[in-house]
Amino acid sequence: MFQLRQDYKAAYLSHIQTPNSTASLAAYLDAHNTYVTQLHATNAMVDTFCRETLPELLS
Repeated sequence: MFQLRQDYKAAYLSHIQTPNSTASLAAYLDAHNTYVTQLHATNAMVDTFCRETLPELLS
């Protein structure tokens, strides 16, 4: 996750330096989508662990 966040941040900074570039916009949107997808998957894993796995282990 850390590396994806760093890539997203770098793509954003690159895009704000060249706001009229379609290439930087595409890279920024791709990095954003990748980061959000991974974040969603990570949150789902944590949620499943807390709701299902952990209670089963503790019972």
